[in-house]
Amino acid sequence: EALIEDMSLEFWQRTIDVCLTGPFLCSREAMKIMKRQGEGRIINIGSIAARMPRVTTAHYSSAKLGLVALTKTLALAGRDYGISAGCLHPGNMATAQMDGLEHEPMMAVDDLVMAVVTMAALPAHVNMLEAVVLPVTQPFLGRG
Repeated sequence: EALIEDMSLEFWQRTIDVCLTGPFLCSREAMKIMKRQGEGRIINIGSIAARMPRVTTAHYSSAKLGLVALTKTLALAGRDYGISAGCLHPGNMATAQMDGLEHEPMMAVDDLVMAVVTMAALPAHVNMLEAVVLPVTQPFLGRG
């Protein structure tokens, strides 16, 4: 994380590549397959940073907000083919990236997996376009 004036272009680009270009490439190929089969569901993993950024996360928040736009575009492009697309926005996850932040509320990866499974289990004619999944005690609105 860095303030925007201290952020290198390489750091910015690497984040965009991982968080936005990667899902684009996967979705592009999935759409080809799903259109042929006449159905499918794409589930992208966003972040609450797309909704409530922090001052040091311009790179990550921008990429995840771009993922929201990609997801909505996929939902529009796929609906005539029985394809839905949705985006889950997790809060703090207990992962190696969060080491050192044990004082903050965390949820287990399995908690997010349950949300993904719930989204995937919806009837084919139902789409959960976006959902925020976070620990009950994690600040969201007004977080800093």
